[in-house]
Amino acid sequence: MRVLLLLLVLGLTGCAQTGERIFEIGLRIERERAGVASRVVETDGYQLAYLERPGEGDTLVLLHGFASEKDAWIRFIRFIPKEYRVLAFDLPGHGDSSKRANETYDVDYLVSRLAEGLDTAGETRFHIAGNSLGGMVALLYAHQNPDRVVSLGLFDAAGVDPPQVSVFERMLEEGENPLIVDSREDFDRLMALVFEDPPLMPWPVGMILTQRYIERAAFHEKMWHDIWTRGEEVTGRLPQVDLPVLILWGEEDRILDPSSVEVFVRQLPQAEVHMLMQTGHSPMIERPWRSAGLYRDFVRRSNPGLSGSGDG
Repeated sequence: MRVLLLLLVLGLTGCAQTGERIFEIGLRIERERAGVASRVVETDGYQLAYLERPGEGDTLVLLHGFASEKDAWIRFIRFIPKEYRVLAFDLPGHGDSSKRANETYDVDYLVSRLAEGLDTAGETRFHIAGNSLGGMVALLYAHQNPDRVVSLGLFDAAGVDPPQVSVFERMLEEGENPLIVDSREDFDRLMALVFEDPPLMPWPVGMILTQRYIERAAFHEKMWHDIWTRGEEVTGRLPQVDLPVLILWGEEDRILDPSSVEVFVRQLPQAEVHMLMQTGHSPMIERPWRSAGLYRDFVRRSNPGLSGSGDG
């Protein structure tokens, strides 16, 4: 009855406003379930947004992919033991982090802004993991700061040239970039491309996410141009990464072909590899329980001093 009354009251303000308010309520509930709170760290006027879950043990830094944001990790975080402190960042230019049209958002810029944010927040040693573009940023940060990183997690990470071309790469070759969303049809197509088993999106989730993608499309296009015209390639740096590495990849990834794993493993012989069946490009969203369990066990082995025995 209370829910019905709430919907009736919200309905008086119009469908769009109602959807936005219901979406924000749902997001707040999901964050509370994950035990995270919204935070911002500022360096020289540049704001980097993140979610924080407190914990007495090791710190885990999590980075999302291109055109995504920090909340992509919420359900994953729920399955990480409470002992661990978790920081899930909005990459520069994404989510609630600053967006400056006069700056070049290439990968080096993303890494340097992240480094500034971590320094300002006082983070000195931590595990770092990222999905897609976030995996590439995590890898380059670890390469530049090996004394500060305990372990590296690569979830369908960008940065290498795979032997086989993905569906997404073929679309790019044909002059089409599905990451730039201009309509609900574009959004639905992107979700079908990213996920093998798309997450449930009851009203108004799909509507609000579509609106946000459309509103950010111009800046997403700018960032895409900044990132990929400068063509950062990490293969040559991989042998210099002397850290425990976890490679987690969806077998049905249509964005970054699973053959990318061959390149990573060739250059990172110490890497632990897990291929997830019936999973697409973002395993922490599509398979949060399984992904978090594999990552939790990997982190525990990387630093045996913290038992991490509790359940998320």
